[in-house]
Amino acid sequence: MIRWRNDFDWTGVRLTAAALQRYPAAVPWRMAAADYLLAAGAGTALLGTPARTPWDESLGEAMRRTGRAAMEERLLDRLIADLRAAGAR
Repeated sequence: MIRWRNDFDWTGVRLTAAALQRYPAAVPWRMAAADYLLAAGAGTALLGTPARTPWDESLGEAMRRTGRAAMEERLLDRLIADLRAAGAR
């Protein structure tokens, strides 16, 4: 399994969609609407052409609605916690 992460901007979701299509073992990691909403509050303006988020359609809807981009660093605490939990198994 490949856990795939990108920024919550249109480029990031395009890259994630391409990876999920190209690599059958890839799964989105903290790339859902709930994760985005946790990170988007301090984000910058979401620029560019909107992209589909086929793994979670509500993610694309939330991004269009809020109009904010969020860099993956905003989720760093959760990402590290995920890695620690995986290492403890």
